[in-house]
Amino acid sequence: MSSSSFGKPTDDHAVLPGGSDFWDREEGVERPTGGLYSSSSDMSNFLRYVLKNYKSIATGENWLSPTSWGTGMSNFYGMPWEIFRSDKILEDSRRPVTLYTKSGGLPGYSSLIVLLSDYDLGVTFLVGGGAVLESLRGLVLPALIKAAEGAIWEYVAKEYAGEMVATDQALNSSLTLASSPKQGLTITKFISNGTDILNFVIPRFLVPNLAQRGIPWHAQLIPTMLFKNESSRQGGIWRMLTVEDPTETSSVFDEWCVNDIDGATYNGVPINEVVFWREEGLVEFPAFEVAFRLTADNIAASFGYIPERLQHFFKPGA
Repeated sequence: MSSSSFGKPTDDHAVLPGGSDFWDREEGVERPTGGLYSSSSDMSNFLRYVLKNYKSIATGENWLSPTSWGTGMSNFYGMPWEIFRSDKILEDSRRPVTLYTKSGGLPGYSSLIVLLSDYDLGVTFLVGGGAVLESLRGLVLPALIKAAEGAIWEYVAKEYAGEMVATDQALNSSLTLASSPKQGLTITKFISNGTDILNFVIPRFLVPNLAQRGIPWHAQLIPTMLFKNESSRQGGIWRMLTVEDPTETSSVFDEWCVNDIDGATYNGVPINEVVFWREEGLVEFPAFEVAFRLTADNIAASFGYIPERLQHFFKPGA
């Protein structure tokens, strides 16, 4: 951050708005509250550093964790953040988006930095003159978040979703994964050695209370951020959760959602464990001792071709 200092730069580096401003005001002992001079490129470097290191900046602490409540249901205080959380930004989902922000300003100047850790993005607003910061925030941030969200689901649909067949062709096993902003990555079909897992096994053994009451649900996959091979970060471990579909709320506790990620096991393995072997193009269900791969037609439809890393699966004898 070579352009940041508590000492005033020369005026040829200044943005000097019309009217009164505090460009050359000496803050004295109050300098730490609003006396830092910086540039957008330096603040970009700072935000990049925070995104990369926020779990280790403070020893043993996540630097982005809230530390106290703010006003209402959507505002929190951090150290040093002003945290805002909203479920009104995404058009196809009620999933909340969290904005870690820090604002500042003196007469003639206003500033705002925003971290969107869910998307690995940082935004800097530095305004000289005029009350336009709020308008800029409203124009830029929702559009940026929606664009990033769209890019994510386009990637998930291409890289994860599709119709799959068992690597052991002797098994009557198949799998279909689908993705959507509303439900995430879901299992819409799972046949294991002739048994319909979604319509027989799960309703009877994992969600009997929902099935008996006729409450709709879906099987959603969530990442654990762990790997079967941690050193090479291969074999991403996910969990399959049974999620109740939202209905009209009638109780204050209808949105109380505390899930056990690990439930029933089979042969000492979580029955809902799913492993994505991305390099091999495989999806493994360890408890069922079955692995799936995309069909050649499905891969060609998604990519327009069969990527080189997957071509060997479709050669004779593979």
